[in-house]
Amino acid sequence: MCFAVIVGLAACTAKPAKQPVAGRKAAANGAIKFRRIVDYEGWLARDFFEDREQLALCEAISSNDLDDIKLLAKSQKLINSPGKHGFTILHWAFVNENLVAFQVLLQAGADPDLKLTQHIDGKHFAFYKNDSILFSSLRCYRPAYCLAALPYSKNPNQLCGEDNLLHTYFLTSVTTNENELKQFIHQKVDVLKIGSYGYTPCHWAASKNPKLCIPLIEAGADPGIRNKKGKDTCDTLRAQRDLLKNVGQDVTEYEYALDWINAHKSGQQ
Repeated sequence: MCFAVIVGLAACTAKPAKQPVAGRKAAANGAIKFRRIVDYEGWLARDFFEDREQLALCEAISSNDLDDIKLLAKSQKLINSPGKHGFTILHWAFVNENLVAFQVLLQAGADPDLKLTQHIDGKHFAFYKNDSILFSSLRCYRPAYCLAALPYSKNPNQLCGEDNLLHTYFLTSVTTNENELKQFIHQKVDVLKIGSYGYTPCHWAASKNPKLCIPLIEAGADPGIRNKKGKDTCDTLRAQRDLLKNVGQDVTEYEYALDWINAHKSGQQ
């Protein structure tokens, strides 16, 4: 699947996090060592927290001590009391890229809707003021954490500016796939929401992964909605198709999506 430049689109209103050069680093013995966000940034728990119990929980998360994590996470006050910049224990599990600990905290009552109170500008990653962990994880190119937290959210249609989680998923993801998309749909994220530039999730799918227009439309998205430039989903598909065709790239998925939408329209008449 080729990802073409989106025709006529300006820079995103909400910038994604800075992207690191690589996610894995060769150790001295030649083994591949995984580098977490916290490793890239050089952050310590005490950069965000002062409470002794919170620091102990952070240490358990960093060392992946599940017994201590489960024991300390029994206190919802502990796990939901924000530290510096509104950074929570859930954020600490995220930057440590410990998905198991992240899920344990959610099951214990960690609130994924809590928002950062200040911007955190790291060396490689940026966390934005008023973002919940749902948006932060997408901006950091880690949708698995957003999808893990989404069932625990009381507001699956929260916004960042004009955009909802589906807009942000398409805007920030290096790759998108049907399984992840269907999880957003299952959690009732609005497929009809008009966001930045008048784009719906269908416009973004048409720009980045045309086959995903189909599950969006099946879930109730309207391909006839026009963006601020007056273009609907089919217009966007055709523009991307022609752009790719002109540089000799495969356009089969664009043709298929256009044919499917036209057949779908005919079936509704």
